[in-house]
This record gives sequence, structure tokens and C-alpha cells, in this order.
Amino acid sequence: DAQMEEARAQLGEQATYAVKRFLVVEEYARTRELQATEDEIDDRIEAMAERAGTDPGELYTRLQKVGRIERLEREITEKKVFDALKADSTITDAA
Repeated sequence: DAQMEEARAQLGEQATYAVKRFLVVEEYARTRELQATEDEIDDRIEAMAERAGTDPGELYTRLQKVGRIERLEREITEKKVFDALKADSTITDAA
């Protein structure tokens, strides 16, 4: 079916883009030492727990059980990478 083939092609392109983005961010973070630290992860979990009105230790355990700690680490690392890129960039108005 042509629609199915088109959908597969689009998903393949999206997957390729996602993998390339991940690899670039990880390499930049590694070379600039921008990986999320344990303290940053703990701080994020404490903030999340405070907003949710729950104990940080309990939240950490729940997040760990569902594999979300690595996702938090990636989110923090990505933010640090993009903040560094923004700080190192000169942004001008397109005239």
C-alpha cells in the first residue's frame, strides 16, 4: 500500500534525525563537560516533588522504576548544551 510505504519513509527520516540530534548533543556535552550532574538531577527531582507535594525520595524511586531518571538526565544535559550554544552565538535580526 502506497500510504503505508510513505508512512514508513517518514518515520525512517524522523528516526534518523532523532539519532543524529542525540549524537550531536551527546558529543557536544561530552567535549564541553556539560553532562547533567547527580546534584542537578537531585535538584530537579526535589523541585518536581515539591510541586507534586510528595517526598523526593519516593518520587526518585518511582522515576527510577519507570526509567525516567535517564530521561531527566538527557533533558538537563540538552538544556545545558542549548544554553551554551545560545551563549556562544551571535543572534541578529534578519533584515
